[in-house]
Amino acid sequence: MCKKFILILIIFFLAGFVHALDLTFTGEIRTGILWERVEDSHLGVIREETGFASIWGTEHINNVRLRLDMHLVSDNLGLVMRLQPNNIDAMQVSIPFVFAYGNFLDERLRVTIGRLERSPWRADGPHIWQQLDTTIGIRTEIFPAAIPGFGFGFAINHWNNATYHTELLTIDNLLMESVFGFTYTNDLFHARLGYRLDSDADVDPGGSTNEGHELMYRLEASFLSNLVPGLSVWANGWWRGFIGSTELVPAFYQNWLYVQFDPEDFFTRLSLGLRFTESLSHHFDAEMEFYYRVLPFLNIGGSVFYNLEFGPGRSLFGVPFRFLAGRPRIQAHFGNASISLEYEIRGSYLAAADRSLRQRTEQWLNLRAEITF
Repeated sequence: MCKKFILILIIFFLAGFVHALDLTFTGEIRTGILWERVEDSHLGVIREETGFASIWGTEHINNVRLRLDMHLVSDNLGLVMRLQPNNIDAMQVSIPFVFAYGNFLDERLRVTIGRLERSPWRADGPHIWQQLDTTIGIRTEIFPAAIPGFGFGFAINHWNNATYHTELLTIDNLLMESVFGFTYTNDLFHARLGYRLDSDADVDPGGSTNEGHELMYRLEASFLSNLVPGLSVWANGWWRGFIGSTELVPAFYQNWLYVQFDPEDFFTRLSLGLRFTESLSHHFDAEMEFYYRVLPFLNIGGSVFYNLEFGPGRSLFGVPFRFLAGRPRIQAHFGNASISLEYEIRGSYLAAADRSLRQRTEQWLNLRAEITF
């Protein structure tokens, strides 16, 4: 019933697109040739294979990742949609998100309906890409004229986990899945924060899906960018379960600090992360990236990633790191197309069943191509 209601609202918005249409399509297609090898000190070679794949997470289908985004605008109304194949051979296509929006009252009010995405209160990477309001719902944003650069709002959206307790599917519990947030931008800094409530309706009988309340933030020191061109310093974080979680889903607090310098000839970024988890291990992460622009179209460089497990709940003792990875890369750009050759070697420690230490070495070599449009 909820999905039908949202569909009717979207059709209502589309009814206003009768003239002055502004339609744009953007997208990307990626693929690559991948060689992988995983070797364990106890088990020997676990896996070694070569084939077509795309190393950009789990969103590659049939060894190719294809996305097509559509943005339709008519006066103060807009529609945003993403098409993404689930199976290219079978021509199966999914729609990860589709939402319509309207700007009203001299753009002091924005209403968004549909399967939400592109939250104004997201952490926005590069290590945290999750968002708090990505289910079917209605998002309202208000921008007071008395406070330039400030905006706040809320999103009434669907449960973000499977629902097992039909007797708890009430309007009260639906409202307990709401998201609240604000943004503020001036010449000195930018700040955004989102907060998601959590109801008991989307908790399974064993309590293993009770994620609790969530908070997400991003802070940018804009004044540093104004003082030193090319310098960016920002922090973001995602806290989940600090209210309402259970031992099966313990609370965790993920925080990152980034320092990036991007002048004309090179790019470098230092990322430092701390992840605290109640009753489990904690993690310190550090990543250093450096790329030199040898030619206007050619970048050479790489990155190093370090992870250390610590805290009373850790599973490893007496080791200098949980894993250490190096990733050199060569990348060539030709307009909207790029070709890159990337290699990664990762060494890690694991705890065996008898509590002895195992060492694992993972390698992959990826020649990949991307076209954006």
